[in-house]
Amino acid sequence: MKLFTRTISGLRNYSKFFGVDITVFIEGKKTQKSSDATKTIDQFYYEIVSKAVAPERKFKFKVLGNKLNVLKHAELISNSHGEVSALAIVDKDLDGFKLSILNFLPKLYYTYNYSWENDFLNYAISLDVLTDLTPIEADKSKCIFSKRFFHAKKRLELLSSLDAVLQVNCETIIPKNKSLGIAITDNDYVIEQGEVKRLVTRFKATLFSQTALAKQLLSYIKANSLKPTLVQGHLWCHTIIKIITDIYKRVTRHGSLTLQSVLNLLLSKFATNPLSYMSPSLKQHYTAIFNQ
Repeated sequence: MKLFTRTISGLRNYSKFFGVDITVFIEGKKTQKSSDATKTIDQFYYEIVSKAVAPERKFKFKVLGNKLNVLKHAELISNSHGEVSALAIVDKDLDGFKLSILNFLPKLYYTYNYSWENDFLNYAISLDVLTDLTPIEADKSKCIFSKRFFHAKKRLELLSSLDAVLQVNCETIIPKNKSLGIAITDNDYVIEQGEVKRLVTRFKATLFSQTALAKQLLSYIKANSLKPTLVQGHLWCHTIIKIITDIYKRVTRHGSLTLQSVLNLLLSKFATNPLSYMSPSLKQHYTAIFNQ
C-alpha cells in the first residue's frame, strides 16, 4: 500500500480504491506493531473534524509519519496538476515565523495553531472533561482549574515566545524531545516563578538574545499577538492534561489518571459535539480545507 502513494499514478487511483472523495495525508506515528487499520490520535481528531465541517464528503486519512514525508506527498499532489483527489495537512509549527509558509504547494494546508493539539485542547473541553471526572466536587474543580489553566497559558506563551526567537538562530531553551524542558508542578501556578526565571536567564545568556534581530522579533510577536501560536503542541497537551489529572487526584483522592486515558476522554467528549468546542475562526479554517 505504501507504493500506491509514492507516484502520481498511484495517488490518482488511491481515492478511487477506497471509494472516497478525497485522500488526506497527515502526520502521525504508528508503532512497529501497528497495522494500516490501527488509527493514531491525530487521525481520530481529523476524522471528527472533517465529519463535522464536511458531513457530505468521504475522506480517507493516510498517516505518513513525520512532516517531511507529508511534504513530499504534497509536492506529488501539486505536480499532478489537479488529477489527484488528495490534499495534505501538517502542523504549522513555527512556519510563518521561523520559516516561510509553503504557498507554492496548492494542496498543502496547515493546522490553525502550532499543531492539532493546540487547535483541539482548549479551556472549554478541558473543563467539561474534568467536571465529568469530578461531578460531586465540580464547583471546586472548576475554581482550581480556572486559576491553573490561565496561569499555565500565560507562562507557556511567554517562554515559548523566547524559545521561538532563539530557534531562528538554531538555539532553544525548550528542547523538542521526550523531555518537556519545563518543570510542570502540582500547584496553582503550574510553572513556578523560579522555573520561569531559570529559562528567561538562559535566554538572556545567549548572544543572539542581545541582537537587534532578536529584539525586533520579540516586538513582532507582541504586535501581532503571536504568543498563543508558538507553544509546542506536545508541551501544551502534557501541561493541560497534567492539570486535569492533578486536580482529579486532589479532589477525589483517587489514584492518578494516565495521560493517554485523559486524552481518550477528551477526544470522546470532542466527538459528541465538535463544533461546540471549535472557535468561529477554527471552524472557518477547517471548513475551507475540507470543503474545497
